[in-house]
Amino acid sequence: MRYLSRFVHGVCISAIAGCSGSVPDDGADADGIPTWTIDAEPRSRIGVEDGDPRYLFDRVADVRLLADGGVVVADDGASTIRVFSSDGTHLASMGGPGEGPGEFRWTGHVSVLHPDTILVYDGSLFRVTRFLTDGTLIGTLPVRPEDGSPEAYLGTYSNGDAAIAWIVPGLRDPVQAIPDVMKLGRFDGDGALVTVLVTTEGMRRLGPGPVPFSPFLYAWLVRDSVFYTDGREPSLTVLDEEGLHARTITIPLAAPDLDAAWSTLRVELAARDQEQRLDAFPAGARTEPVPAVARVVLDSGERFWLKHYEPRTDSYLVGGGSRAGGGQWTVVNIDGRIEAEVEVPDGFVPLDVSERFVAGVHRDELGVERVLVLDLGK
Repeated sequence: MRYLSRFVHGVCISAIAGCSGSVPDDGADADGIPTWTIDAEPRSRIGVEDGDPRYLFDRVADVRLLADGGVVVADDGASTIRVFSSDGTHLASMGGPGEGPGEFRWTGHVSVLHPDTILVYDGSLFRVTRFLTDGTLIGTLPVRPEDGSPEAYLGTYSNGDAAIAWIVPGLRDPVQAIPDVMKLGRFDGDGALVTVLVTTEGMRRLGPGPVPFSPFLYAWLVRDSVFYTDGREPSLTVLDEEGLHARTITIPLAAPDLDAAWSTLRVELAARDQEQRLDAFPAGARTEPVPAVARVVLDSGERFWLKHYEPRTDSYLVGGGSRAGGGQWTVVNIDGRIEAEVEVPDGFVPLDVSERFVAGVHRDELGVERVLVLDLGK
């Protein structure tokens, strides 16, 4: 995940190109499910192409909302965490490249522990670092599994333990797709492994790279329970505090037809003069099913936003995965009830959602990325 981005102080008056259509008069779809809207005009738009380094981004990796509409931005290229107010004004910076206290090699995950604490998980240095929102360093904690490479920080248990997912190194086959072996585990306050909660599958690879429609494992800790899915099936598996299977949440979404997905992808690659990339895959890749869900975001109301898989934009051959913008999303609460349908503006990648705002990255026609905060209408 590598990412850059023009700072407009205050509310931006220009619309995002390709924004989604109108909402039905009754605010619900044909099935009676409420339709939420995302405003086309950003509340704040942060980033410069040149100029003040506080607003100059290089590979935005994560964005988290503050209660007042401000944001915390993880800039992986600069190995920094920056805090901005609700009108886009820079307030604080922390971090920098290195291995010392408060420094980073990788800023792939950020959490905001309300009211004033920022948690950063560095999967290269295998440690959690905490700051106050004013930039004050609180401390660091080593957290490293013995048999793999950390992939994601899932959350913090009520007693302070941490939940983390990691990849176990395995064989790669140039002809047959093999899934990553993923483990989800619980670590205590000293960073020691308490237990492996579950062993499951992640991306499916041919050699070192993913198949065109590879799934991706998403997981979160909510109320001391782990929720996870790779999106191949439209469902979420729930583990209790001890790691035992509690239930499965099934969402009525259908995966795209396999043959139609390959045809759609071929047309898209041909338009980019890259059709030969598809022909390089062996026959085994062509039998891999298309996921039903492309991405999942957990909002502040403990609701899961699931992006419907779109072969044209979500395939790894067109830069999809966690960086595909726009699309149709279904919002589901932790009890499995569908709460809303949302169409996200083209080019906008939501990374965090509160009750009032959606924060993420927008990519323009030149590939330049900016951090945006948009109003959420319910």
